[in-house]
Amino acid sequence: RMQDIGATPTPSPRYTRSPAPTRKHGYACISGPSSTTRFTVPSNLVHQREARPSCFISLSDFRAACLPPYRPGVILVCYAEVSKPRAVSAILSEQVMASRSLRSLLSILVVLLSQSELVRSLDNGLALTPPLGWSSWLALAERDFCDEKTLRDSTDALISTGLAAAGYNTVMISDCWGAVNRTSTGQLAAETDRFPSGSLQGVVEYIHSKGLKAGVYQDIGTATCVGGRAGLYGHYEADAKQLALEWQIDWIKIDNCHNRQRPTLLYPEIAKAFNATKRPVLINLCEWGQEDPWTWAANSGNSWRVTGDHLDEFKSTKSIILRQVNMSRYSGAPRHGWNDMDMVFTGLAEQQPPGKRYFPGQTRAEYVTEFSMWALLQSPLVWTGDVRNMTDFQRSVLLNADVLGVHQDTSSVQGDFLYALDAAGDVQVWRKLLDAKRNQALVVVNLGDKAFDSAQVKFESIGLSATTQAIVTDLWTKRNVTAMGAYPEKTGQSVDAHACFMIKVFPLPIVER
Repeated sequence: RMQDIGATPTPSPRYTRSPAPTRKHGYACISGPSSTTRFTVPSNLVHQREARPSCFISLSDFRAACLPPYRPGVILVCYAEVSKPRAVSAILSEQVMASRSLRSLLSILVVLLSQSELVRSLDNGLALTPPLGWSSWLALAERDFCDEKTLRDSTDALISTGLAAAGYNTVMISDCWGAVNRTSTGQLAAETDRFPSGSLQGVVEYIHSKGLKAGVYQDIGTATCVGGRAGLYGHYEADAKQLALEWQIDWIKIDNCHNRQRPTLLYPEIAKAFNATKRPVLINLCEWGQEDPWTWAANSGNSWRVTGDHLDEFKSTKSIILRQVNMSRYSGAPRHGWNDMDMVFTGLAEQQPPGKRYFPGQTRAEYVTEFSMWALLQSPLVWTGDVRNMTDFQRSVLLNADVLGVHQDTSSVQGDFLYALDAAGDVQVWRKLLDAKRNQALVVVNLGDKAFDSAQVKFESIGLSATTQAIVTDLWTKRNVTAMGAYPEKTGQSVDAHACFMIKVFPLPIVER
């Protein structure tokens, strides 16, 4: 974990800079504006560690992995002990970086070694864009239910509905599959009433046979949160091998109940165990945002929950949206890790009779707001709903290619709050830059309980000029207009309580006359 220590920090007295007798050099990576160069570190500056030649990391990747505030100039030096990789880094001021040669920079390199944490992003080649999937959580008649048949049927439905082709290509098996007790040999087992074989392997093989990916829920502690089923604690290495190698899972969501130590200590151990299998598994850390995982979890997961559970009611949706202000620095393409706002419930209430709803449910306008904001903020989009009986409304939202295009755009970081249009702060403008940061996607959302009659986005407020002409596309109505200086150009647009509109703004080139 990096702290802002200035241009010439002092290393901890616990570590010395004297070289190991048999090691004469280390390897470093220095990132410039457009390239990364490897070079040798003089032996008098190398920490007493085995040299490691594979260290390539971009400046943006490294800066994203550090705790803010951070310096723009970075040198990263990699070492390995006998079996445990470590990373050390030095931070230099921008002025020094710009004005001195590599040899000059090396002369003032200071090595900082974290005793237990890797100062780099998890690099398993996965989640290069925000992941999508379907979860069984509230989808199959009741909470916390699944069995072999319903999972096979749901897998087929993901394909027949077009969801899989749209990117929802992972079947997430929630807290519904595991046995309470482990086998006599200490392995995880599936609940035999629901999975007669006592294993998930057959279901996973079926999912894979359809060209989809399989994900499972588990827990960092001794038991899962709702089902009280056997958790991972004390078995990280063995369970990683069983899940990744024997059962061939592709995605694991790791909850945070019944833990015996701080999650900041346990999640890195789980990530290490899965990485040791050499089979890439997407790791979703469900730490609930209690210990600011956005500042440290990039070392251990491809995504990390930034809030508590999302409930199918607008009060919860609003609360989660408001907690995303100024969070864009911790997520996005350079880091290849994503702030997770939890699953979406699009249209779930319409599939459940009022007397059998686990949550109050949301209106259609609220579901559109939920989906628009999750997409703009590039949260993983995992939908829980009965995919076997999808409604036309659910299709229209979940399969909106324009909105999904914003969600999958990795030319910039996730969206963020810009400003409010009303004095109460309820009607808000959120923006994500697209392409070369000239085109933009915006959501104007009314989080208040009363309609707002005059929502207008002035182009000057989003970095354009008052005379800019732009094509504006409403991503839900599909309406295209050419506007100058503002959208709507002349009068404001009405936005109902809890509703939103989502637009793309494409500035037109300036034509000289």
